[in-house]
Amino acid sequence: MDPHNKEVLKSIFSWHRIDDLSEDEIYKATKKMDVNSKPDISLDCSWGYFKKCTVLSSEKKPILFFKYVREKFFEEVLGLHLVRHFLDRKLGFYDYICGVYPKRRKEIPFLLTTYEEGKHIGNYDLKDFKYELGRQYCVHEILSLYDVEDRHFIVREDHSLCRIDFGRSFENPHREYLGFQDYLGHKKIDFLDTEFQRGYNHEKEIVRKNLGNKKRALINTIASIKSLTYDRIMVFNPDRFANRIIDHWSRIGFLKYADLEDFAWI
Repeated sequence: MDPHNKEVLKSIFSWHRIDDLSEDEIYKATKKMDVNSKPDISLDCSWGYFKKCTVLSSEKKPILFFKYVREKFFEEVLGLHLVRHFLDRKLGFYDYICGVYPKRRKEIPFLLTTYEEGKHIGNYDLKDFKYELGRQYCVHEILSLYDVEDRHFIVREDHSLCRIDFGRSFENPHREYLGFQDYLGHKKIDFLDTEFQRGYNHEKEIVRKNLGNKKRALINTIASIKSLTYDRIMVFNPDRFANRIIDHWSRIGFLKYADLEDFAWI
């Protein structure tokens, strides 16, 4: 990763470097997270498209999830970060850190998140979750987040929904957002359904309130993207990427209802 890019990411995200994938290094990383852990953690790892590990407590209870991010690292972390720190923490992971991991003279991007307990929404009757899906739609729309499937929504004990995959955040932000439509059609949920719309509009108000005094920080976060440069991990045009986010937010009315007109001056 370009050294300048690394410094920019450190200024934006919850950033941490690990020197190797071990219990000691992961435990050190947890010190920067809002999670209770003890030194005697263990890792349960597997290989698929990427390496992933469940971090277990001494009682063998899952507490964290670690994965290599092979592609779209920045987009995934940005989406997760905006939900965690600006939009609505309750709709995504409660906390995370990201960084790079040295391997065979390369730096591999990684993501470490809190482990979300529960079953995915496919195990339930969706008619009971129209309100919560409306809330999720609001945040998905802001993030231009695609790839909406049952497996991406964990039902928590209070029956709220947690999105657990942000890998396709800010996909096609220069076009009309269509990331949720296939899911709604497949599940036969009308976008104009009363409960769905109640959740959608309520979440807009929650987001507006959550931004509160964070508006300048959000503006600075998006402005910082423009200072990134193209490298092996940042495989996009940073200036165009930031401008498309702003245009997307204007198109969906987010800048107006969140009182973020200052974005026009970035």
